[in-house]
Amino acid sequence: VYEKPWTGFGDQKNNSLDAATCPWILCLDCDEVVTPELAAEILNFVQSDPSGYAGAMFPRKVWFLGRWITHGDWYPDHSLRLIRKGKGRWSPDIIHEKMLLDGKAKLLRADLEHYSNPDLNSHLSKIVPFTDSFVEQKRHKPWRLLDVLFRPWWRFFRAYVLKRGFLDGFPGFYIAAFTAFSTFYRYARLYEDKQTQETS
Repeated sequence: VYEKPWTGFGDQKNNSLDAATCPWILCLDCDEVVTPELAAEILNFVQSDPSGYAGAMFPRKVWFLGRWITHGDWYPDHSLRLIRKGKGRWSPDIIHEKMLLDGKAKLLRADLEHYSNPDLNSHLSKIVPFTDSFVEQKRHKPWRLLDVLFRPWWRFFRAYVLKRGFLDGFPGFYIAAFTAFSTFYRYARLYEDKQTQETS
């Protein structure tokens, strides 16, 4: 176990990559579970000596409101988590950091299970810190009224209709509606931030 002062998601994960000693590294968060099916597929991939690949990604599915979400914006959510040592680094993004791979990634079929939101309150509690990070990232860009008027509706339509979120029942509707609201809230907060800068 390695303990270091908190320096941000991407940086903290890169510290873990540096500490790893094996030729392959599987990066997991504490709310993610590797199923036996995924474990077997990862093992087969690594043992096949895949010289043409620097990593592998796989779909991630979320347990939410008593069911697995298998449509909409949340699925398949292909996640690049298996890499050769020295072939990948996490991006420095404040939120939603991504693995940057030096080479090709193979897409595996089995799901990584994600237990990110045990209830609605826990899901709602994330909107403020995520929005704060969004505003910090977008602070240098201009605010546009069109983003507030159209982006929320587009996000709902894409998640619920185009990506068939309606097949996940009420949870699918909730996810699409919440995505639309959080998009509206983020751009409203960006407006607030611009006004604060102008008056300070």
